[in-house]
Amino acid sequence: MKKLERTSLTLTVEIPILLFLWRWKVATTSAIHLRFEPDFKWTKNTSYSRMLTLKRKGFVDFKYSDNCLFKTWTLTQRGFKAISNKLPQLREEGYLSENIEHDIYVLAAHNGNWIARHSAIDVKNITEQELRRYAIESLPNYLPSVLEHKPDGYWVFGKDNSRRIISLEVEINRKSGDDYSIVGDFYNTNPQITFVLWIVQSQSLANKIVTAASQKLGLYRDIHNFILLSDFAELGWDAVIFHGKCARLKMHEFLNIHRPKQLLNKSQTSLKHVYVQTILDSRVTRYKSSTYENQPKDHFGN
Repeated sequence: MKKLERTSLTLTVEIPILLFLWRWKVATTSAIHLRFEPDFKWTKNTSYSRMLTLKRKGFVDFKYSDNCLFKTWTLTQRGFKAISNKLPQLREEGYLSENIEHDIYVLAAHNGNWIARHSAIDVKNITEQELRRYAIESLPNYLPSVLEHKPDGYWVFGKDNSRRIISLEVEINRKSGDDYSIVGDFYNTNPQITFVLWIVQSQSLANKIVTAASQKLGLYRDIHNFILLSDFAELGWDAVIFHGKCARLKMHEFLNIHRPKQLLNKSQTSLKHVYVQTILDSRVTRYKSSTYENQPKDHFGN
């Protein structure tokens, strides 16, 4: 009985956490708290203790990004196996992040002020993990072919004739001009994509992307909008688009204008960049319990 208690998973609490980790590949303790607190009314300490319990059971682990700036939770093979029967048919098995720094920025950018469950029920998030792993028939038929290109995710607003799709591209490393030309062709030939939101390290990279995408005269679609990574890290969804048709709009303004029902929650939009900064705060022991001082100094996550 004790062994069962150590290794079993609760369907209402722990399975949703593992599924969340699979979809986004990585998550900070802060992100877990923001995501699930509305459902379970957790204290901040509870979020951390939940993750420690899952680690002790062998379902999650703790990893650093290559630059050691981000410390995140990830699934283990055991954690992936525990939820594999909860996923649609997969064409490719997998769960690990290839670049933790990149994926934590994607998590923060894609979720932002809407990270809490049920906070933007009119918006559908489709992750890069789903685009990569799901069998083709398990993906919505309104999306472009994933065999051509997989962005870092999509926001989908509305449905049928009113549907709008915004693609997210987070670039923390430069690619070649040929690579951006291929990506540009993908967006030029898929009119169902309404806009692309790029988060890039420099204005020169934005210029390089636009130049590569517009090489074929007559095909270029002016749908690319750019935010600086440094602005995003500092201001979150308050960061301003510096280039593109929607220049001068803040990120949250750009996203909200595509919501067909305009289900705006004033308390959330007034939080500005707070949610993104919290998601990016990757201290695993961010929320210290009353027993923290009694922990050994080499306790993981300090």
